[in-house]
Amino acid sequence: TLTVGSVSVKCGQSVNVNVSISSTSGLLSLQFDVGYDSAKLTPSTITSGSLTSGFSLASNITSSAVKIAMASGSPVSGSGTVATIRFTAGAAATGASTLSISGILVNDVAKSGNNGTVTITCLQPPSAPTLKSPSNGATNVAAPVKLQWNASTGADEYRVYFGTASPQLYDTTSATSLDVETATGTSYSWNVRAANAAGTSNASSTWSFTTSGPFCATPDAPS
Repeated sequence: TLTVGSVSVKCGQSVNVNVSISSTSGLLSLQFDVGYDSAKLTPSTITSGSLTSGFSLASNITSSAVKIAMASGSPVSGSGTVATIRFTAGAAATGASTLSISGILVNDVAKSGNNGTVTITCLQPPSAPTLKSPSNGATNVAAPVKLQWNASTGADEYRVYFGTASPQLYDTTSATSLDVETATGTSYSWNVRAANAAGTSNASSTWSFTTSGPFCATPDAPS
């Protein structure tokens, strides 16, 4: 029986998939096809396995299958890898992709096989958070002020931009809220970006609010 291995890979990266045979005796020739999803995977190199290292190898890559044939003048017996196929996962591919084996001939005798799977994970930057409170345009917001927003799927951290004019980077947190220092009677604007290892989201909507109490201007330094 021929078996295609199952492996995991990240999108945009390459991985080797082994095809192995179990309990063969007097193996002289071998032929099989491995079907793949070209929307997710691209095959590149095909090499002989440890069991068939002395075999001559012929291969052909089509848009939907890798076709492999090999032969030797010296028979081999046992179990082991007969071929290794290298695949590259698409830059945006994700999910499980079946590698289907068919057309198996062992010493010109039809045999059965077991399919394999390439499981592709693809980390994407998170979406922009949505803000919760203080609500946009809120007035008389009492201190202490806590900025709150909804979680973004896949986010590892949030970059909070806050200020009296255009918001500037204020702090970074893994939580979905942040306490900020404010003065009385002052208008503030804020937005949030979500981030992970794949990148940073666009900024959320920019909201503003005004704190309660009279405005207290900072006095000039004495001359």
